[in-house]
Amino acid sequence: MLLVLFHRHGARTWLLADMCAGCARAVPGAAPVDLPEHPAPQPLPEGRSKVRRRGGGEARSSEVRRHAVKAALGYTAASLPEHISGEARLLAVLCVLRIRPGGHIPVPTGWLRSLQLPSPENALTELLTCDSGFTTAENHKQVVVATELASSWRPRAGHRAQALTTDPALRGHSPAARLAALTIAAWCEPGEARCRIDPESTARSCGQSTEDLLHTLTAMHASRWLRHFEQEPCGLLRCAPNQPRLL
Repeated sequence: MLLVLFHRHGARTWLLADMCAGCARAVPGAAPVDLPEHPAPQPLPEGRSKVRRRGGGEARSSEVRRHAVKAALGYTAASLPEHISGEARLLAVLCVLRIRPGGHIPVPTGWLRSLQLPSPENALTELLTCDSGFTTAENHKQVVVATELASSWRPRAGHRAQALTTDPALRGHSPAARLAALTIAAWCEPGEARCRIDPESTARSCGQSTEDLLHTLTAMHASRWLRHFEQEPCGLLRCAPNQPRLL
């Protein structure tokens, strides 16, 4: 993972986001931020096998899954057009979290329907036709290719992310609310029942204005997905979900 400095096309505000190397190369004008090097990890003791990835690459560590979700939200916020719908934006994030080697993402009909989107097929069509870097594989209509991420390997967190966005407490909520839930879950440290999020970057990831984001969080609080949220004097939003472990 890299800390990357970038800005949207035509915008004057510079943004910081956690991204993998492939995402950083795909975002125009992105510049990695140099950070102090961490000590090299210690080798595993003899006789202890390496940790395997289940589900063909689904990350087992909560920390890795949270980093993967942060990277997916950062990549889609930087690469998707502003006019894209919330459904297509949520679909793009979940697709990135399911990516396979070569940038291939399986999108079978059953999986699309399980996302509980109002019009999943229309959302997929919009994603493929909005110049977002997603195309259909030539030899298989149910495989999407993320062309800008084809050369990078990314840890996957699609199973946990989908379980979170289809939580019964979010039933009936907009795709923006489900993206907000993913953002909150990604920033909640293990064992912590709360987190702080930046309203501007979160609203950008959700395809909303900051005012609309506050309305979204109010609705999530009313449905008891959020136990509490408030805006601090520094401008950050303190959010406390009801579930202590989300990803």
